[in-house]
Order: sequence, then C-alpha cells, then structure tokens
Amino acid sequence: MSQFQKQLLASAAGFGIGGFLWGWQATEAITSKDNFINPFSYILGAVFLGIFGSGSLVMFSKDKKKILKTIGLGTLGWTVAFLAPAAWAYQLFIAGAVTLAVPLSILEKIKIPYETLINFSTLLDLRPNFSIGNFWIEFLLTGIIIGIIYSYILHKKVINNLLYNGIGFVSAAIISPIVGNLIGNLFHFTSLNYLITFSLIGIILGIFLAWGIYKNAASSN
Repeated sequence: MSQFQKQLLASAAGFGIGGFLWGWQATEAITSKDNFINPFSYILGAVFLGIFGSGSLVMFSKDKKKILKTIGLGTLGWTVAFLAPAAWAYQLFIAGAVTLAVPLSILEKIKIPYETLINFSTLLDLRPNFSIGNFWIEFLLTGIIIGIIYSYILHKKVINNLLYNGIGFVSAAIISPIVGNLIGNLFHFTSLNYLITFSLIGIILGIFLAWGIYKNAASSN
C-alpha cells in the first residue's frame, strides 16, 4: 500500500470518527420539537472534526510541533467554518431547498412517479425534523472555508483544496443521509440513522480532503 493510500485511509478514519461523534451529539434532535434544525448548530462537531480529522491529516508526520499546530488551528478553523455561514442559515436552507427542487421537477416531467420523488426527497432528511440535503449550500461554504484554512496550515495550493473540499462536503450532504436512512430504517432505530449519516459525512469529506492535499502534492513531485 502506497503512502498516499495510507493517508486516504487515515483521513477517512479520522474524519469518520469526528463525524460519528458529531452525529452522537446531533441525536439530541430526535426529541426536539424544533421545525428548523441546522446540523452546524451542533458546534461540538467542529471540535471533533478539528481534533480527530486534523490529527489524521498529519498522523504520519514525525514533527510533533506540526501535529499540535495542525490540530489546534484545525479545531479553530472548523469552529469558524461552522459559525461563519450560520448567520445566513435560514436563507441558505431556502436556497438549497429551491435548487434541489429543480432536478426533482425535471425528473417528474420524464415520467418518474411523483410518489417516488417524494420518497427520495425524504431520504435527504433525518427524522423527525433534521434536514441535511437542503443545507447543501452551507455544506459547500463550510467546505470552502475549511479548505482555505487547511491550505494555510499545511502550506498547500488553495485552489486544489477548495475544489476537493467543496465537492466532497456537498457529495457527503447528499449521499450520506440517503445511505444512513436506508440502513437505519432496516433496524427501526432512529439514532442509527444519525450515526451512519454523520460518520459517512466525515469519511467522504476525509477522503476528498486528503486527496486534494496529498494527491496534488504527490503529482507535483
């Protein structure tokens, strides 16, 4: 196994653990009566991703100062990335919902049953009132912000990280709740939906992030 492959696995594991713990905190939403729940309002997720995710990006480094710096600044960076777009959370939610409705309406016109599309759209959310997919724009912005921060911390090209982080976090926001709901619903255990969804968000992000940082570095050598 190459060093690059090891780094991909390490990042997937590190961010996966961070995502799992983020999801563990988010299970509080199961008993919430709120109708508008933003995944980024669970701020401990930033701490978990910052510690375990950032640490996984430099776990093969022998420079202890670099490791501590990456974890410290990474945790601070994730906190900023969670909080910065939050001021426009409701507007981003509406924009995300509207833009997601466009492809669904196109699919309806090509004779895909309306009930099928509705069932699909519900898989983008977690019961009872926890939306993931409709926040895809906020996921995009958060990915861009943390991409800039990691570029600064690890001295990498900003444009590479922006591309991979943005695509990775948006992909995670769409794919993860679908898989989490499909598996979790089999066991009729709502907490499992959350844990699988957020673990996958972390894993997918970790792979894309490490790919952006280390694949381009390897190809430039």
